[in-house]
Amino acid sequence: MSNPTGPDQPDDANETAPDAIIETDQTQPAEAVTDPQHEPATEILLSPEAQAQLPADQADAPAERRFTAPSGFDGSTQRIDSPAEPATEVMPPMSADAMGQAKPVAPQLIPPRGDAPPPPRTRRSWGWVVALLLVIAALVAIAILGTVMLTRGKTPKVSEEDKVRTTIQHFDVAVQKGDLATLRSITCGTTRDSYVNYDEQAWKETHSRVAAAKQYPVVASVDQVVINGDHAEANVTSFMAYAPQTRSTRSFDLQFRDDQWKICQAPT
Repeated sequence: MSNPTGPDQPDDANETAPDAIIETDQTQPAEAVTDPQHEPATEILLSPEAQAQLPADQADAPAERRFTAPSGFDGSTQRIDSPAEPATEVMPPMSADAMGQAKPVAPQLIPPRGDAPPPPRTRRSWGWVVALLLVIAALVAIAILGTVMLTRGKTPKVSEEDKVRTTIQHFDVAVQKGDLATLRSITCGTTRDSYVNYDEQAWKETHSRVAAAKQYPVVASVDQVVINGDHAEANVTSFMAYAPQTRSTRSFDLQFRDDQWKICQAPT
């Protein structure tokens, strides 16, 4: 293709154009040429089916060249504009007078609901209570132990009158059972001599006959005791075993010998 001639160009432009083109090709690369007239035309190739649908006069015509590339997208390209953003509102600064007129807002107390669970109770420390109980228990134990130690080995003091009564009761039981050894240990004087002189076998036989006939005396009660030093006299109410309804008053004469009261004379 030859360059068109214009009025501003000399007549010998056709002669110098090839040289200029050659010089341009030598000094600049091909990518630097931006003239659309010198770019190669784009050829659109139709499919056989599309070529068959064209009219007869257009089917024999040479292929049209366009500056577009083939694409598989059918239809026109749509541009979706982004939504407009709302305008930014500028708040004016608060003046000093307005800030002075603003009232401070106090915190509000919201009352609890009726069905709300009560606050957790603080656990009390029971350690000091247990320690106090242990101390009290220890003091009580010490007091009881001290009382036992002080009273240990001490028997209640028995009066001499009670000892006289006890001797008379032992004598009465020994006579009823025929206990010759006891009668010898709690008697003195002529009364003891009478029991000592008895033979064991003879005593058993005599006691058997007396017990069968109920001819031994029984002390019903010790009524009065009079003590005068190592001597004591006791008045008793007694009856014969065979006649308990007949009561009589008798007296015992006792003496304090061998750390005990002994009957030295008993009523016959």
